[in-house]
Amino acid sequence: MAIRLASLKLLFVFVVLSTSPFAVCAISADQQIVVVVPSTSKVTTLSKSEVIDLFMGRFSETNKGQALVPLDYKAESELKGDFYQTLVNRSLRQVNSYWSRLLFSGRARAPIQVSSIDNLDDLFKDNQNYVAYVPMNAVSKEMKIVLVLE
Repeated sequence: MAIRLASLKLLFVFVVLSTSPFAVCAISADQQIVVVVPSTSKVTTLSKSEVIDLFMGRFSETNKGQALVPLDYKAESELKGDFYQTLVNRSLRQVNSYWSRLLFSGRARAPIQVSSIDNLDDLFKDNQNYVAYVPMNAVSKEMKIVLVLE
């Protein structure tokens, strides 16, 4: 009985810790999310706070005055969920709720919605002010990495 109770307590602690926001996940380099701009962009680096400001509708330019237009994905995906969880420690549901309130109040413009990563290369050729996020293994020659999210 004591062993069974101890096993249940250990299982409970494991479940609580593994589902907490403080749980650490090992992410391989291919699964890392990177923030990218077109390879022709004058932007060479962005801070995490600048990316938060851009993707959460707070500002539309960097601290150096470079105007940037964030691109986001239409469909809810694991990539999109992981991006916002890593960026602002919020679930996709929480981020969608945040944007609903902002858009309803008219205080901000949401990122431009794109259907998939496959569209980014063509979009980047047309506008050097776009900023997006992709998995590390999806970076193409049309993209320049400006931040690696950790």
